[in-house]
Amino acid sequence: MRSTSLFRRYYPSACDYAAGLAGADHAQDRAAEAFARIYRLVRAGRGPDKNFRAYLLTTVRHTHVDSIRRTGGEIPVADMATVGESRGRGGPRGPGPRPGRRLADETRLHPAPPVLAAGAVAHRRPR
Repeated sequence: MRSTSLFRRYYPSACDYAAGLAGADHAQDRAAEAFARIYRLVRAGRGPDKNFRAYLLTTVRHTHVDSIRRTGGEIPVADMATVGESRGRGGPRGPGPRPGRRLADETRLHPAPPVLAAGAVAHRRPR
């Protein structure tokens, strides 16, 4: 199969998967980078022999992880209103946040129950 037909066939899937990982703002970049990596491998005589879609989606995930590592673990977000829209709150697609609550309060991490936290520390290997 020619590379252009592979691109046309699998690019939408790669973008959808990348959007789930990196958000819609970065999905096309991640998908394009994954295709570029695979293209370089194929030109060098390596790369996938079969199940191209699985190989592509794995490469998209690796591209995303590499991007996070390059940025020091920070994942850029446009603003909290955008996050609210993607969760079905705020904006034209749905009702706004509940009165008296800010979106940032809804995304706060909750501490683990003491039993789980104690178990994790008890089984930790010494360095």
